[in-house]
Amino acid sequence: MTTPLQLTAYLDYKSPFAYLAYDRIRALALAYPLEIQWQPYILDLAALAGPPEQRTERAQRKLRYSYMDARRQAAARGLVLRSPRKLYDGRLAGMGLLFAKDRAVEQAYSATVLQRFWSQQLDLDDLEALSRVMTELGLDAQAFAIFTTVGGPTQLAAIQDQAEAQGVFGVPTVVFEGELFWGGDRLDLLATRLATRLAATRAT
Repeated sequence: MTTPLQLTAYLDYKSPFAYLAYDRIRALALAYPLEIQWQPYILDLAALAGPPEQRTERAQRKLRYSYMDARRQAAARGLVLRSPRKLYDGRLAGMGLLFAKDRAVEQAYSATVLQRFWSQQLDLDDLEALSRVMTELGLDAQAFAIFTTVGGPTQLAAIQDQAEAQGVFGVPTVVFEGELFWGGDRLDLLATRLATRLAATRAT
C-alpha cells in the first residue's frame, strides 16, 4: 500500500483566488494518494490595498481587474462569485477552520463558508453567523464561541508565524516537501511534482 503524500494548503476565505483553488486542491486527493492539511493564513487586506482614499489609480485598476478576473474564472466553472461589500478581517473564520479541523469536518466547513461568503450570504466576521454554520455541521456553537477567545487566537497566531517562517506570503499557497506553490495557476505544476514524487516512491 502506498503511503499518502503529505501537503499543507493555506487559505483565507476572503480571497477570491483561494475560493477558486479550493476544489482544485481537493481534487488532487482524488488523483493521488494524498493527505491535505488545511491551514488558515489571514491576509491583511487593509495593509495590502490601503484605505480607499489613499489608493493610487493604478492600485484601483489592479483591484478592479483582480475581482473581474476572479468572477470570469468562476463563471467559466459555474461558480457564484460576488464581490465583497467591505474589507473583511477573516480571523474568526480562520479559527472556525481550526475548530472544525479538530473535529474532522474541515472540508464541509470550508465548502459551506466559501460558498456562502462568495454569494454574499455569510459575514466572515460575524460570530453568530459562523456559529450557525457550526450548528448545521453538528458542532457545539458555544464551544466554538469560547474557542475564539480562549485557545483559538493563540493557535491561529502560531500557524501564521509558522507559515511566515516557511515563506508563505499569500493564498492559495500549497507547501509540498518544503516547496511553495502560490496561486491557482501553479496547481498544474504541483500535480506534475506529485506525479514525479509518487513515481520515484514506487520505483524504490
